[in-house]
Amino acid sequence: MTISVCTLGYGRDEHLANMLLGLRQSHRPPREVVIAVMDDARYDVPMTSFPVHQIVLGRGDIPLAKARNTAAQAARGEHLAFLDIDCIPHPALLQDYAEALQTHNGVLMGEVGYLPRGATEYGLDFAEFDRIAVRHSERPGPPDFPTRRAEDYRCFWSLNFAMHRSDFDASGGFDGSYVGYGGEDTDF
Repeated sequence: MTISVCTLGYGRDEHLANMLLGLRQSHRPPREVVIAVMDDARYDVPMTSFPVHQIVLGRGDIPLAKARNTAAQAARGEHLAFLDIDCIPHPALLQDYAEALQTHNGVLMGEVGYLPRGATEYGLDFAEFDRIAVRHSERPGPPDFPTRRAEDYRCFWSLNFAMHRSDFDASGGFDGSYVGYGGEDTDF
């Protein structure tokens, strides 16, 4: 089972570096990371044990949905994990997704903690991140078991989710007609 990590980015070089550093510590490394670059130049990325592919889309009013779909289409893994560029994945994230994808279809959403400014100043300390991260006030929190069925689909957002590639392909991907921020998440 292979997992490709898909992200999109415009600016925020330091955030991407932290995401890749987090993935380097992953208990289960990704098959690859695919970045849809919404800018005119590629990122300067740190060394990794997995390939990092960059698709330069250029500047302009590129819908976020189109960028996400572009990354997904270029990915080669059997499974896709979508992470926003400012996410620092916990070392267990991809392993947790891989285990859940063995028995579940549809969309799997990971937990997200918000870190205060300066949290990465001295490197990535996941025990410290667990201690200081703040949960989103509108999210239900982690389930008692590894997975829980979500009934409130308004809570979906694309900053951290995974699914079988075949399910993503069957869905048609994100609707590129949405402009602005977030509408394509609710639609998806």
